[in-house]
Amino acid sequence: MQRIALRTRLKPGSEAAYDAEHARLLPGLDRAMREAGARVWRIWRDGLDLFHYVEVVDYAGFQARLAGDPINQAWQKQMNRHLDGDFDPSAGPLHKVWEMSGAVRPRAPFSTVFGVTTTYGFGAAPIGNLFTALTDDDASATIEAAWDAGIRYFDTAPHYGLGLSERRLGKVLAGKPRGEFVLSTKVGRLLVPADGVGKDDDGFDVPKTHTRVWDFSRDGVLRSLEESLERLGLDSIDVALIHDPDHHWAQAVGEAFPALAELRDQGVVKAVGVGMNQWPMLADFVRETDIDTVLLAGRHTLLDQSAAAELLPLCVRRGVSVVAGGVFNSGLLARHDLVGGTFNYAPAPDDVLARAREIADLCEKHGVTLPQAAMAFPLRHPAVTTVVMGMRSVQEVRGNMELAARPVPEALWEELGF
Repeated sequence: MQRIALRTRLKPGSEAAYDAEHARLLPGLDRAMREAGARVWRIWRDGLDLFHYVEVVDYAGFQARLAGDPINQAWQKQMNRHLDGDFDPSAGPLHKVWEMSGAVRPRAPFSTVFGVTTTYGFGAAPIGNLFTALTDDDASATIEAAWDAGIRYFDTAPHYGLGLSERRLGKVLAGKPRGEFVLSTKVGRLLVPADGVGKDDDGFDVPKTHTRVWDFSRDGVLRSLEESLERLGLDSIDVALIHDPDHHWAQAVGEAFPALAELRDQGVVKAVGVGMNQWPMLADFVRETDIDTVLLAGRHTLLDQSAAAELLPLCVRRGVSVVAGGVFNSGLLARHDLVGGTFNYAPAPDDVLARAREIADLCEKHGVTLPQAAMAFPLRHPAVTTVVMGMRSVQEVRGNMELAARPVPEALWEELGF
């Protein structure tokens, strides 16, 4: 397998025009690339820099087949208009800049692989009635507020409210342009019908209409995705994540990942990854598989940087983007006026609460609130491309996004030692 990476640069001021034209041509270009022999391909923009990556068996044959495709020719003409420097599409494909060995890929930031900005994402567990119930109308209003605030990445799972989160999220997203948002859901827990007596016993305020059954088998993964699409009411998801395989490593790495990788190769999903509340097994997945992304919950925050020494540098080296979740550590960092709270889904211990108060005092000294710093901190690491936040109300969405828009002075990070 040949792994080819290219790098070019846009003319200053041409970013918006390039993005619009690229989005228009992307579906046809995807078909052209795959028909020409691409097993994996990525195009992403970082500022004015454009990066191109392709995995093919025969690069010369791939170039020859691609050269005559009308969609590719249209894309090359677009490139010629927007590139900084001379480029003649009639001369053939872009020159090879470097070839990579092994399974290492250049880091394709999660926020730009799909042509959609996803610096901040919407975590949909709360609209699945996490802890307390929401009405359908309140859940819809919250999702709409996230859209209005510019959020374009939405993450859900069958686990969240026994499918309620997926149903509520899909109902709203069905009315949005499909090419303008990124959607992820998860595999690993199948929902099996139950008698509906009583409440769910796993943290969600919903009737116990189903029970969760762990299943990381190939058949379980395919069934899970099929059922998720039915609940969502959509015809595709973008990112499929293996969900909490803590006690199922062998089946998750031996069956779930290969099944998802095959779907990625077929173009059924755009990316595959793993979402967990721990980092050591995520590091194992990064080392031993070809995942695109990890959703790391609660382990790169103001109060817990346990993933920083090993996992995050490994992701940079391996080209795996990190989506940081749980940045409020389940609630403690979500309010500046600390009067208690939960840390990792349990009452915060005294020493953790004291440390949070120290951080809040330093934040206040620099004109920053604790949740503002909590949202900004993960993005300081080059591996982290996206921060996803669970939000349950219009007010939470608006408040968080207003804070996200405010700069955090470098002096605060220096004083915190981060």
